[in-house]
Amino acid sequence: MTYKTCITFIPILLATGAWAASKLQFSSRYSDLEKDCKLESTAPDPTAGDTPLHCSDVGNYEVSIYFSATRECLSLIRKGPPLDKYETVMPGICDKAVRRKLEWRMVNGKPFAIIFRQRQWRTNTNGNEDQVGEKLLVKGLAGFQQLDEAVDTMKDPQANETARRKADDFYLRSSNR
Repeated sequence: MTYKTCITFIPILLATGAWAASKLQFSSRYSDLEKDCKLESTAPDPTAGDTPLHCSDVGNYEVSIYFSATRECLSLIRKGPPLDKYETVMPGICDKAVRRKLEWRMVNGKPFAIIFRQRQWRTNTNGNEDQVGEKLLVKGLAGFQQLDEAVDTMKDPQANETARRKADDFYLRSSNR
């Protein structure tokens, strides 16, 4: 390739975002919500049944699990800056049990989305709930809150890869605006 040809292609690469996209490294990090969550030490009575659990932070995100009578709810809060600013990133995701794995989608080591498995329930004729499905929720973090997708694990045998692709594709579309 000649010098003149290279000079011709540089504006095209920059305009299409291909130059910037080549420097992006997508990866995943996992939080084990069963093992990584402990009783909040600031709770008035840590032995009370509804004391929230605080999970290991990832980046500027604080993960907690709160309890209702029949559900556990996963909460995600972005911490600062400024340091005194806390902002709810995502309304609680509630299920009979949320303590499993939380996948963080990362680009160049910074989280931009989460992927979380949520079960679907239906009340049967006896008044009990039966699990009737399961979805992978794909939710965008700060700056990417418009990302709100779901992948049906019963219909897609590659649901995990599909969820990651949805998150990564959204990031690429958003960063090329």
